[in-house]
Amino acid sequence: VAVPLPQPAAQKAPGPAPFVPATQPFGLGILWMVRNDKLVIAGFMPGSKARDAGARQGDILRAVDQRDVLALKTGPDGSHPAQSMMLGPHNSICVLSVLRADINSNDTKLGGVDLAIRRIVPTSDMNATTAAS
Repeated sequence: VAVPLPQPAAQKAPGPAPFVPATQPFGLGILWMVRNDKLVIAGFMPGSKARDAGARQGDILRAVDQRDVLALKTGPDGSHPAQSMMLGPHNSICVLSVLRADINSNDTKLGGVDLAIRRIVPTSDMNATTAAS
């Protein structure tokens, strides 16, 4: 007499992974303003991990992935060359070095802070806000 073997419990198939085009660059979701050819953080887009990484409004961009950007000039169209340097593959890390005013000091001192931020904001979302990177 044949005895049927127990069947494994049906496993739920995982849902589809979100579509991430390989060619679409992603950004940090930081809103920038340009002051005297310097990029200054003005705010953050929804979904950005920059604030969680320690970025603050008023931080001045000093370097992107160890490339100094302080001497770069704003183009005739108002864009800053450092903005494109912050774009990259989805979920990759971009290291920003920023200058930050020390508000706990009696003198105005700028200290350096390095921030590792994941690129997760699609450029299609950022294009709605022209100053985003």
